[in-house]
Amino acid sequence: MYFVLCLPSIVAGAAVISLSWVAYDLPHRCLVSGCEDATNATYNAPFLNFTTPRQSDPANADYPWSECNTFQHSPPGLCDASAFDSSHKTACSQYVYDKSVMHTSAVSEFSLTCGREWLSPLANSLYMGGMLVGSLGFGYISDRFGRKVALMLSLSEFGLASLVTAFAPNFGTFAAMRFLTGVGGMGTFMITFVMAVEMVSNNVRTFCGFVIEFFFAFGECMVGLFALFVKDWWALQLVIAVPIFVFLSYWLFVPESPRWLAAEGRQKEAEEILRKVAKFNGTDFPEHLTKIPGRGSVAADSAASNARPAATVLDLLRSPALRWRTLIVLYQWFVTAMVYFGLAMNATNLGGNVYVNFVLVQIVDWPSLFFCILLLDPWGRKLCTSVSFFLSGAGSIASGLVAGGEGMETLTVGLALVGKFGAAATFAIVFVYGAELFPTDVRNSAIGMSSASGRIGSILAPFIASLGTESQVLPMSIFGVLSLIAGLVTLLLPETYGQNLPDSIEEAESFGRDQTICFVPCLISRRKAQGSASAQ
Repeated sequence: MYFVLCLPSIVAGAAVISLSWVAYDLPHRCLVSGCEDATNATYNAPFLNFTTPRQSDPANADYPWSECNTFQHSPPGLCDASAFDSSHKTACSQYVYDKSVMHTSAVSEFSLTCGREWLSPLANSLYMGGMLVGSLGFGYISDRFGRKVALMLSLSEFGLASLVTAFAPNFGTFAAMRFLTGVGGMGTFMITFVMAVEMVSNNVRTFCGFVIEFFFAFGECMVGLFALFVKDWWALQLVIAVPIFVFLSYWLFVPESPRWLAAEGRQKEAEEILRKVAKFNGTDFPEHLTKIPGRGSVAADSAASNARPAATVLDLLRSPALRWRTLIVLYQWFVTAMVYFGLAMNATNLGGNVYVNFVLVQIVDWPSLFFCILLLDPWGRKLCTSVSFFLSGAGSIASGLVAGGEGMETLTVGLALVGKFGAAATFAIVFVYGAELFPTDVRNSAIGMSSASGRIGSILAPFIASLGTESQVLPMSIFGVLSLIAGLVTLLLPETYGQNLPDSIEEAESFGRDQTICFVPCLISRRKAQGSASAQ
């Protein structure tokens, strides 16, 4: 059942990165009337030497022609050098697009060129904004009405919005559908993530939380493979949208979360599901669990909790220690989401083979997740997080500096992969580390606030990535510097591995005060101390 619940993450990952190909930035120039016909025009033609100015510093030498201007043409029907005045330029009325990578894209469909380029990253940012709305809206529906109902609603909305996107008649509809796709895509991933980890026992929950990310990265990678064969944007969008409806079949055989049912007081329904689990697995149902009295202790805990005012996230800002800790975590999430999605979206701007680059940048998440699974406990949360941020920063800056150099394509991509490796690792770790840093009283609310900070970063990511169409230095430097700062401020946080986590605001204020900047040697000594205490 855990495996089944991981599968929708594939389409969620595909949808979040699909605009890299659906709205691929096709190289273009002006259509020269009188010299060519729009139906059979190609990007390169002999007459362009006297009809179209060259770019002063083209990002790619294969596409030298001005994207937005031609020389003044008079008379219009004559295709001769004498009919063009190279001292005067006129704006394009129609465009010719290079079709070597994609035959059509949203850029050519809705003329997102020459003063309208900003609309393409806007569509991506709207998707990220939809993710914020989806996490809040479907989070509430999931907690209030159940995981299964929320999953069906999110899948339906996700699928319909994705499907309508393929038939959008104008950019306004296209952008609105991208927003709604983000709402449903985030809802689908979040709900299946929660259901998946609620299906497993506590001792493997962190591991299973990492494993589901492999499916998400696989979905991102598959978009690049589909783009090898599907060259029209609307057809590629359909390839991504149609499989979403397959997961509506989950209503027939995926059970409601037993943990949610038990938390809602519906123990009988939860017990029925768990008995089916035991029967399917050929194990005995633990009958003694149904006889454990828990009402008295719950009432006592409730009375004790009512004796003090309920804590809120505002309490995290009242103490200087917690205030700095909270601001650092918010900054971590902001940078993590911005750099992760920014590097993913920038994959088609790195030079060289765009298909190979794109797949590599997405699939590098896999070794990154292995890094987290293997070293998160041995190294501790703080060291893993800080190292990951430093890798992300150093790789991004170095990639931007060497990009565009002759024969540097392989090195550029390799350094970008180092940056994405670090960004993917931090994305996986901050979920665990952030949850452990906040007290139980406000943990869910604090993680929600942190996620909102991450969504703000992801909204900005497409605009920063779009700065790389001319030069990679600026966007990669922005990603890199912010990551390096995040790596430094992470050193100010306490280590949480092997510690009793804080339950109240008061405990959180004193948590970690006895720690120094402690990494592997300190962790080893701490384990030895814990082993000695256990032996005693």
